[in-house]
Amino acid sequence: VDQYLRIDVRHVSGERVCPSLELPANASVQELMNAVLDSPKKGEIYKLLLGNNLLDMTASSLSDAGIEYDSVLTLGVQRQRCWDDPLLGANVHVTIATSRGSMFASRLGRGFQGALLVGSHSVRAFRLRILE
Repeated sequence: VDQYLRIDVRHVSGERVCPSLELPANASVQELMNAVLDSPKKGEIYKLLLGNNLLDMTASSLSDAGIEYDSVLTLGVQRQRCWDDPLLGANVHVTIATSRGSMFASRLGRGFQGALLVGSHSVRAFRLRILE
């Protein structure tokens, strides 16, 4: 008899992505992703985290990936269009990059509580100043 795993998948915010899933322990990680995402959006890359670690998407089964009964996974979404207005929402304004690559972001409304810093490319170091 196959062992089934109950798995919860949440956004970084803690909100559920979908209702709890019950999948066989020998199901593939791709089968889990298919159950989580009804229709993946073009231009987005999805990753699953178990605790603070990225889930091994090449693992032969959910058990081999370290998933146990009642595991809680976090769905990470990497968007390829970092500065697209619809993705930022109405509370943020970002300037065009200067010749040195720096940008200025201002948050309209409630300040910076719950704000998330997003870069358009990888950097070795960055400096963040919050002026109020």
